[in-house]
Amino acid sequence: MQSSGLRHPACINSSKSDPYTANDKEIPDLTSRRDALSTALTGSLTMAAATLAGASFPTLPAAASSPGISAPPPPTEAREVKMVMRITALRGSVPASWVQDFSTALEGYGIVALTQKPQIADIWQDLKGETAQNTKKKKNKKVPKPTTVDAVTLGDAWLAAAISQELIQPIQGAKEHRYWSSLSPRWRQLVCRAPSGVCDPSGEVYAIPYRFGCTTLLYRKDTAARWGGTPSAKISDWDDLLLPGLKGRVAFIDSPRELVGVALKTLGLPYRATAADLASCGVTTADLIERVRKLVGQIKVFSNVDHVRAMSAGEVDVVVGWSDDLVPLADRAATAELIVPLSGTALWADVWCVPSSAAGGAEDGTPSPLLPAWLELGLQPSKVRKSLRGGASPLVLPAVDKHFEMKGCFPVRAGKTSSAGNFDAALGDSLMPSDAVLSKSEFLMPLDAETAAMYREVLQAAAAT
Repeated sequence: MQSSGLRHPACINSSKSDPYTANDKEIPDLTSRRDALSTALTGSLTMAAATLAGASFPTLPAAASSPGISAPPPPTEAREVKMVMRITALRGSVPASWVQDFSTALEGYGIVALTQKPQIADIWQDLKGETAQNTKKKKNKKVPKPTTVDAVTLGDAWLAAAISQELIQPIQGAKEHRYWSSLSPRWRQLVCRAPSGVCDPSGEVYAIPYRFGCTTLLYRKDTAARWGGTPSAKISDWDDLLLPGLKGRVAFIDSPRELVGVALKTLGLPYRATAADLASCGVTTADLIERVRKLVGQIKVFSNVDHVRAMSAGEVDVVVGWSDDLVPLADRAATAELIVPLSGTALWADVWCVPSSAAGGAEDGTPSPLLPAWLELGLQPSKVRKSLRGGASPLVLPAVDKHFEMKGCFPVRAGKTSSAGNFDAALGDSLMPSDAVLSKSEFLMPLDAETAAMYREVLQAAAAT
């Protein structure tokens, strides 16, 4: 059984995790080997040719104004070396066509090397290992050896810890490149951080996204009469998980953050509501504890692997999991329906980050000038993917719905009691939530101290029952 790996750092030590083996068929070949990318990289290639010839290159070439990828700034000194860019990515997260297109455009001028790791946790451990070695060398007054990796995949939930532990560095000149202008305010809010790792609109850019997904639900239609009272019963939102017929019939990802988030949604609150939000709405910690306990009573399996297996074996009727785990399961389960709850869900993103010790773009130890072009590759219109299969393009994420009205402190459920219409939560063949749902969905930002304390209290109380 495939698993995308852990999406939240808090789950690193889970004994239930296992490696993820990618299925190339799940990553669509979205473009041909030669498309607009070859033209778009003219600026980079011209610069590379000049570099290899030992010529100085003081200004950007005219080709940099083409509609494709913007050329990175020229090196300050000429180099007679072979250019190379090394990327470490989560296995299966990068379409093979990207590497093919990029490498074809660079033929004869340099090397693009892609290493893939089974889980983000593996990349995390590599980052920690390199940082620890360099710290030890500094203490011994030795010159740290720079890593030869120019960029790595991390999940957005890992950013705060990676930044605060100085495992990654700000992306130099990110706001000056064309890829920055293609990112909506929603993405900019996610990747601009303070040195502590918290979101800061005036902070530096620590990551560039290249795909996103969300928390989804997969339910069995053939058992609807049992759990829903009628063969035509459907699940459309989070509070449907509390149906009496689903007691002990739900499988759930092993993520405390997601568990509390879903409990908050069943109370009508945002997925990432803070302790201050609850207080302003008159919702007490005791209310949240009671709701988490009720939700836990519905769940048979907590796991990042066995939740999928339980659904496949018919042990449960509903499974809650990340889209890159449940989309393949939905493809195999003819009697199951994959949905994204109408009131919104949690979003996740895979992003490119630069290791703190990165300085390996070429044999002389200077950063690769090809990095900006690689970061922009996943944000090109020709690479847009509007589907959760393989991860959706950041370009298709709509803005936050500012008109999602609150009735008191409890949002009105779209499709059930609101005037929003009778929408269907099912994803269908497109495997893509509607803009209306995505605009009400949220990235899980770092918790403030007060909210983190509330989470601990709630989870400890729920575990004691």
